[in-house]
Amino acid sequence: SGDNLSEITSRRTGQTINASGHDVQIWPDQGEIAVTCGRTQFVRSRDDVGRWFGNSNSQPMFHFPIEDRYLQRNQAVSFSGHSQQLFTPATAPPVFPLTSASERFNDLFAANRFTSACSSIVARSVQFDVDGYRSAIICEPVQKLVHRAVLVPDGASYRADRAEAEADKEFLASTDERFRPVLSKIGPDGDLYVVDMYREVIEHPEWIPEAWQQRLDVRAGENRGRIYRITSRESRGEGHW
Repeated sequence: SGDNLSEITSRRTGQTINASGHDVQIWPDQGEIAVTCGRTQFVRSRDDVGRWFGNSNSQPMFHFPIEDRYLQRNQAVSFSGHSQQLFTPATAPPVFPLTSASERFNDLFAANRFTSACSSIVARSVQFDVDGYRSAIICEPVQKLVHRAVLVPDGASYRADRAEAEADKEFLASTDERFRPVLSKIGPDGDLYVVDMYREVIEHPEWIPEAWQQRLDVRAGENRGRIYRITSRESRGEGHW
């Protein structure tokens, strides 16, 4: 539901809910709406058995271990949050881009760290498993890369580790200054599809000083875009990636 949404109303039923701090469920046929546990910034993902995961720009992936409906059964119980962080550190963990940091307009401390994590999905395809564990695929358009994290069971949740082969590099990274991966999906063929927004400027103009905006075409690349299909040679009987 984004960062600032509070009340939303179903035009079909007139039902109004307070969605602050939550994502939203919608039943389009009936017009019913409801909140669910926690809030994610861009793309909420499930694993094979229906566990939910989310993200924020600086927190690449977290797990929602328990649904609100269970917590609300006991009104005497209070809880501070809905999510279990998977990365260490949880906020702005490091990444390994192939290019030097682009000119930044804010958060200068965050070069070579997650600042625009989005489309954090559980890769529900054995092609992307690591040592028998499922992996997560996370887009990071500011740093021009796609990160793969190994989801290792940890108590009732998980922790996100790097694959040994990716200890100091990323699953997918580019030297193209306009490579801006913003969406990833596993297709019905088990391959990974990555949408590249292909923009020169990825920062929202709200955060760019006006003097800088006069020097930039903030919409450069709006008529471009790419979709990459990523598969393994092993899936074609050829060995590795």
